[in-house]
Amino acid sequence: MSSGFCGEAVRSPAPAVYHPALIRIGRLAAKTGVSDATPRFNERDRLLSGVRRSASGQHPYGPEAETRVRLVRATLPLGF
Repeated sequence: MSSGFCGEAVRSPAPAVYHPALIRIGRLAAKTGVSDATPRFNERDRLLSGVRRSASGQHPYGPEAETRVRLVRATLPLGF
């Protein structure tokens, strides 16, 4: 904990906790048939949101991410 404005205590955000339902980017890409870069691009374009990075820098995705990646991929040919 550090000291903030006027001496008030400032807490650092807690690192994300791994949950068995969360999957890593490589597994998400393999399950959806896309490259590892696709979820990153989708996240950058705010089409996909991940869970906060863990202390080790991992970026886990929730169970809805697979559906979301498939949806984004299916709508690309339609011009969305």
